[in-house]
This record gives sequence, C-alpha cells and structure tokens, in this order.
Amino acid sequence: MKVTVKLNTANINLIEKAISRNLVKTADALKTDLQQSETMPFKTGQLQNRSTFIDDKEAATGKVYIVSDTPYARRLYYLRSEKGLCKAGLREIHAKELRRMTLKVLKDFFKTAYSWTDTISIGKIDDDAERAICFYHSRVGSAKVQTVGGKVNRSYGMLSVTVLLRWTRNADAAENKAQSIYDFFDEKNFEIDGKRAFVISRYDGPIDLGTDGNGVYEYSFEFDVYYDK
Repeated sequence: MKVTVKLNTANINLIEKAISRNLVKTADALKTDLQQSETMPFKTGQLQNRSTFIDDKEAATGKVYIVSDTPYARRLYYLRSEKGLCKAGLREIHAKELRRMTLKVLKDFFKTAYSWTDTISIGKIDDDAERAICFYHSRVGSAKVQTVGGKVNRSYGMLSVTVLLRWTRNADAAENKAQSIYDFFDEKNFEIDGKRAFVISRYDGPIDLGTDGNGVYEYSFEFDVYYDK
C-alpha cells in the first residue's frame, strides 16, 4: 500500500499565526490581572501601569515576555524622635500614602452612582461586547505638583483616568451615551469611598474614535480626579 501525504502549508501557517496571536493575548490578560490585583508593591503605580508591557518580538517562536523597564526601589519612610525611630510616625506616613484612590474604587463608584448595568472593567475592555466601558490609568502626562516637605504633606491626591466606551452600532445612540457619561463626570463633586472628590475633563467633550472593525462606535474620555487624602 502506498500512502501519499501532502501538507497544506497555507493552513499550517494560519494555525501558527493564530497560536502566536493567542499567546500574546494570554500574556496581555496575565498583565491585566497583575495590574488589577495590584500585586507589585508601589506608591504611584508607575512601575506596573506605565513601565510594564508585553514584549512579543519572539511570539512566532512561542515566547512572549512581560517586561518592566524601569528600576524599582522600596522606600522606607521614618520620623525621628528624641528616642530615635518613631514607629507611630512611620505607620502614620504609610497610612497616609496608602489612602489613595484606585481605578477599581472609581469604577465601582461609577457603576452604582450612574446605575450602569452593562459590561464594565478596568485595564482591558471587552472587545466582544457592544455595550461596554473600561477605566484605564491615563497615559497623557500631567505636570508634577511640588509640595513643601514632599508628597506626604500634600492634602490631596490626583488620579488621571482614561475611560473607553463602546456603544452599539447606532451613531446617535452612541453620541448621546458618550455625552451623558461626560456630563456625569465633568466639573462635578462627589464623595467616593469616603473621600471628597472633584472631577474635571481635559477636553471640552467626549473624543469620537469612530467605529471598530465590527461597526461598534467608540468614544474616549480623559478625566483628572482630585480627592482628599
């Protein structure tokens, strides 16, 4: 018996490309979980949010990497009394530093206060949902605020946020929903997680991103959230 085997190289290439794409998606999901669980110890989130990324240059060979490209050093805060290290002061400073607002806190507040009932997330939006919203740390830079005595003496904190909205294939409905969310946040005072907060947009309205490959309309927003520490 003679057997002839022919390999469909075109289909094999498609399978290999699909494997590479899914490997990158898996790494991205792992990075998102790392960010949302706040596994990395941090003060401002610079390391985990802006300096950690997916290196997919070797994806074709089955290798992807989650890379942090900035050095990290653990900081020790202390006060000195007549007897040396003041542990109470140490705890007080750490507590003050930890009283910061997170994306999860803001997301949960929005979900309740706005009565949002559709898909909501932080760090990664659901690309399969026609009605979804996601909160990200903003990649738009902001001027550094100088405080005498350092950040621990600052009476307020600031969370810079990018919000991405996906809303149906109807242009008018999407525009109205985007404007509604913008009006909900912009120049408004809230109490969020026990903190007084004031939200202001960096732009005069929602940013129209057009549609994705499936025709779903997308909008983005850039907000700065100022809150009492």
